Amino acid sequence: MREIFLALNVEELANGEFLVTCEDLPGLFARGKTESEALDLAADIAEKMIESYLEKGEDLPPGLMHNMPMDINSRSILPN
Repeated sequence: MREIFLALNVEELANGEFLVTCEDLPGLFARGKTESEALDLAADIAEKMIESYLEKGEDLPPGLMHNMPMDINSRSILPN
């Protein structure tokens, strides 16, 4: 499996929850009660999104191409 490093944006919301987004992977939004929970959800969502692109034979979003080599199985996604 290829590695892709993602720069994630982590924002604490007014209600104390955390929102994780990624400019390089449009549509990645993860919300959790803790920062850790939001990052774990983001890793799962990113993995599924990337697998979907690859399974369909679609090109990855351009921002991901320059981030190659995260082993999406390693959960090595770090916040920006």
